[in-house]
Amino acid sequence: MNRNNQYQDRDWLYQQYVVELRSTLSIASECNAPTTAVRNALIQHGIPRRDGKEAQVYRIRKLPRVLLLRLIAQGLSAPQIAAETGLSYNTVRVRMTEEGLQSKGKCDRG
Repeated sequence: MNRNNQYQDRDWLYQQYVVELRSTLSIASECNAPTTAVRNALIQHGIPRRDGKEAQVYRIRKLPRVLLLRLIAQGLSAPQIAAETGLSYNTVRVRMTEEGLQSKGKCDRG
């Protein structure tokens, strides 16, 4: 199965989404597919989707407060933190909001 279609493989998708706690956005980006296609594959394969609370736990586990504070102290912007951690920009921004933090005025995407 080529890289663009790997989200259709149940075992691969389960490993990425459940075991590695990757988001549907992250999986879709890697596979060059729409997030709806990944979500539909989860449903088709009977892989339970995370609810809002579980997604928050995922974000905290992937980007704990201590790490977030350290990266901000290094002067990294939200896009730089996303690149450094392999998380999406949106995940970083949500985590920063959850923690009431800013990245020293460098939060713009540019």
